[in-house]
Amino acid sequence: MTPTETPKRYGHPGFYELLEHMADVHSRKNHDYAGEGDPLANFRLSLLCGVEPWVGAFVRITDKWSRIANFIKQGTLKVSSETVEDTLLDLSVYSLLAILLYRERAETATGPRQSEPPPPMPPPSVGAPPDSKAAREQLPPSDLYHYVPGVVLPANPSDPRAYIRVYVGGPLSAPTVDYLKNVHRMYKAVTLLHHLGFSTYNPSEDFLLGIMRGDMGYEDYFRLNQPWLLQADAMWVTEESPGTLREIKLCTDNGIRVFYERNGLKPIVGWARDLLRARQRILAAIDKGKGADDER
Repeated sequence: MTPTETPKRYGHPGFYELLEHMADVHSRKNHDYAGEGDPLANFRLSLLCGVEPWVGAFVRITDKWSRIANFIKQGTLKVSSETVEDTLLDLSVYSLLAILLYRERAETATGPRQSEPPPPMPPPSVGAPPDSKAAREQLPPSDLYHYVPGVVLPANPSDPRAYIRVYVGGPLSAPTVDYLKNVHRMYKAVTLLHHLGFSTYNPSEDFLLGIMRGDMGYEDYFRLNQPWLLQADAMWVTEESPGTLREIKLCTDNGIRVFYERNGLKPIVGWARDLLRARQRILAAIDKGKGADDER
């Protein structure tokens, strides 16, 4: 067979037609659910509940299976807009997506440990922002599978001194649509960090305040956010931008750790668990000393 020849296919021709139809349905639905970002982002939301994405896909499979089982028993479907064929097609699509998500899980479990990023780039000169056309990376699936809600929550959650404070940085200033996308991405990062037990500061909230005031400039935001950044234990970077690079330099100059979204959560969680243990020992010693002073 030459490279230009189409291999002979055996089996029912309608099977291959259904495969093409399934690919078309997957493409159209993925456009609505994920857009230009991570094609499996909607499945990864199950991580917020401590459920692995491939398991979440399997739950959807069982929903479709239950619908077919009830149709076999009752002979009718109340929701006529989704036919029996639609449900069976969804079963096929979810099964393939579950395979992809399960493969990711297996690769994460056996793959090499991710390393820290190289030292941050120096701040660009004025008028030379980084490439704005670079694809916006979604939170990767790696590393999340090994952690559950509250993995870095202090042993005594009522003690505010024990929490690890993370400043979330990333691009914000942009035309309206891109600005809203940037804010959404930062809130998504905050949600994930809260899920693990971090205390966070989200500077995009100041931008919303600026919209209400109407008299704040770019430097005003940076000046007001700097004190919060300097109180943080670490900075979480969704993506570099001119303003974010200034914040990264401020962290570097003041010994504040910087972690990058593109590397996943494993690096920051490993660091935070070590810091949490040390901090809790220090706080216990401080409290013990105060107790001794009170007795005297």
